[in-house]
Amino acid sequence: WKDVGFILLYLASAQIVFQISSLLIKLLYEDEMTANDEMIMMMLMNNNAFIFYSILFVLSLLIFIPFMEELVFRGIATNLLFKQGSFWLPLIIISLFFGMVHSPGNVVSLLMYSLLGVIFFLSYHRRKNILDSIILHISHNVVTLIFLWLSM
Repeated sequence: WKDVGFILLYLASAQIVFQISSLLIKLLYEDEMTANDEMIMMMLMNNNAFIFYSILFVLSLLIFIPFMEELVFRGIATNLLFKQGSFWLPLIIISLFFGMVHSPGNVVSLLMYSLLGVIFFLSYHRRKNILDSIILHISHNVVTLIFLWLSM
């Protein structure tokens, strides 16, 4: 139960970062959402898409993409590019790279995705278990997708 509690704590932190960043993006840039979220919404609202493709897209957003991103960023990159036991350097570099690959259209978006990368890294680093960051990332995407759907 302790591990579930940590994942819920990290999930709450990720949602706070996401909500505050979204508010800042609206206030500073007068955008409704990040470029990454806009692309997701366009794909979800494509009425011409075959329902099977829409279902596959949602499943990839919620399962496949978080799984692959965590394997690449927290699993492979952390363990291949940095010495065992390193903390600060992989935390900063991998989190910044994670932020950059999420199509940040402005500084706040880059900061938001990078901070999410920090939270995912911390969840992985706590037990050195990639499953922790995968579950967290999937949970975050589920909650975020619900918020996006509610805003449609």
